[in-house]
Parts: sequence; C-alpha cells; structure tokens
Amino acid sequence: MQNTGQNKNFVLVIYLILAVVGLSMIIVGSLFQNITIPKEQQDFSHYLNYNFTKPVGTAFFIVAIVLGYFLKVNPLIAGLCMFSVFPLTSLIEIMIDGTSHNLLPFEIAMYIVYALPSIFGLYLGRLIAQRSAKKKVKNIGEG
Repeated sequence: MQNTGQNKNFVLVIYLILAVVGLSMIIVGSLFQNITIPKEQQDFSHYLNYNFTKPVGTAFFIVAIVLGYFLKVNPLIAGLCMFSVFPLTSLIEIMIDGTSHNLLPFEIAMYIVYALPSIFGLYLGRLIAQRSAKKKVKNIGEG
C-alpha cells in the first residue's frame, strides 16, 4: 500500500514539473521572439498569449512527444498541466482586478485549444513507446 502512495506522489511531482516546463517554454520562446515582459501585472496573460506562436506550439509538440515516450503519465492531464499557467494567470488577474477577463469561459476554451499540440504529442510519444516495446518483446521472443 505504501508503494502506491509513493507512486501517486511521484506522479503529482511530475505533473508539477510539467507545469514549470510549460511556463519555461513560453519564456524561452519569448526570448527567441524578442517579446518583452510587460511592466504591468494586468498584461501578463497577454504576454503569454502573444508568445504562443506557431514555432512555440511546434516546440511544445516535439517536447511532448519526447515526454510521452519516457513518462508513464496520463497524456491528457500532462498536456493540460503544461498549459496550466494560462488559466492560473487569468485567475490571478481576476483576483487583482475583478473587471478583467469577463469572457473567462471562452479564454479557458482557447487555452484547451492551445494545449492540444501537447496532448497529441504526449499520446503520440506514448504510442511510439508502446510500439517499440512490442518490437523489443517480439525480437527477444524470436532470438
């Protein structure tokens, strides 16, 4: 029983690390795209949205394939964790200024669309890992 609790804690830590990886990828993407961080807190969600461009989305997809290959986590939850900074930023901005983000449900839907490349990449990485494991077992069985 204790081992199961340790595994759950380990998976939670992985999900937290994936959230940090997602934020880091957005920040690194902004450095390559020369987009500066706004001075006001209110504009931070705009900063995140402007930095999610096609190259950054492609980078998320590629990183997600690699993570899906090596990590044994739920791809849907892991993909959403990589983008958890988006809705969290909106919620913090709502707490600071209650008049902002009056279309929050649509923003969250948009953030889910942003997460799709990561979710698909994680599923693809998991599929590749499963196929390569089957080939290894088949090759061992033949040898």
